[in-house]
Amino acid sequence: MAADDASGATIGAHRSNAKGLPKLPGQRATLTVPHGGVDADVAGGISGTGEDIVDVLDRIQNLYRAVDPVVISGLESSMSTMLVEYETWERGRFIRSLVKKRVFVDSLISQSMQPRQRQRLFRVAGKVSGLLGYVEVGREDYALARAYCAESFRLAELAEDSDLQAWARGMQSFCEYYARNYEEALAIALDGLSYAGTGPQSVRLTINGVARAAGKLGDKVGVQRAVERAYRLMSQNEVPTGLPSSVSLQCYSSAQTASNAVTAYVSLGDPARVQEFATLALPDIKVSASPWSQALLKIDLSTSMLMARDADLERACRVTMDALKISSGYPIVSIRRRVLEFMGAAERRWGRVSGLDEVRERLEAWSRDC
Repeated sequence: MAADDASGATIGAHRSNAKGLPKLPGQRATLTVPHGGVDADVAGGISGTGEDIVDVLDRIQNLYRAVDPVVISGLESSMSTMLVEYETWERGRFIRSLVKKRVFVDSLISQSMQPRQRQRLFRVAGKVSGLLGYVEVGREDYALARAYCAESFRLAELAEDSDLQAWARGMQSFCEYYARNYEEALAIALDGLSYAGTGPQSVRLTINGVARAAGKLGDKVGVQRAVERAYRLMSQNEVPTGLPSSVSLQCYSSAQTASNAVTAYVSLGDPARVQEFATLALPDIKVSASPWSQALLKIDLSTSMLMARDADLERACRVTMDALKISSGYPIVSIRRRVLEFMGAAERRWGRVSGLDEVRERLEAWSRDC
């Protein structure tokens, strides 16, 4: 400090930082070194706090602990790839990779004292936990899924990333929808919209969260308003082409929005609107690499077939079994649940018939294969 004061380097560099601080009139702060050098107590490392200079210097050093930026960038890039390619990964490998990343990121968070680095790590961890929650919904472990999704939301909060918070709310709403807690799914989706604003997650929350839950609750007006609002929100965002990953942080595509509208109108028993939106979704879904999306749309269409006066049960059963065939090896609750709903609707109208027995057998075989 004495050397810096003599040269004027440090004082000059930091003088501007003292503006606005109180000053003693007519006096200038000076550094005084006692005659004979440093105080003997200080030199001996003795103080009333019980610490010596090494303790303080060790804390200073810890303040500068950081993670190599290359490591953080690598994790961010890897997570972006996993979000985009989610539906093409082999299931077991995907889950193992997620769990490994989550443990690693947690260790990095404890290593870094740099606020900006920690925010980036919180953001990566939030995405990993959200994806793990999504996977557990597919396995029907709703308790674990809720924990992962809640963790995702809190990590997004620590990252101060409102878009990621909205995405996490989307995962939570999705979980409650398949847990049959439709009112809770609706409430969570509506809360998520307060974080999404009119941004990319607003479309997901409106059509996948609000519209589908309202459909299960029999709220025709709510579904209609949600569908209309989702399309208005799409016009305010950059809408991707084709059929992006269902867990992407992008805005929903036109095909995704239309296919979710289909599901909502199936719940309301409105075959005309089902056909209208299925026509919009079908071209992109047919050429997509997602067996789930293809299967789900087929099952929704087969269920809506049962609502017609001249319904062809045999044809509807064929479409449902075809959906199970193309989704074989992809164990997600949404496919199983919708096949069961198809069978329930058919039995209410025709009772136990041989065609449904065949669907039931195919569903059991599909579950074993998964």
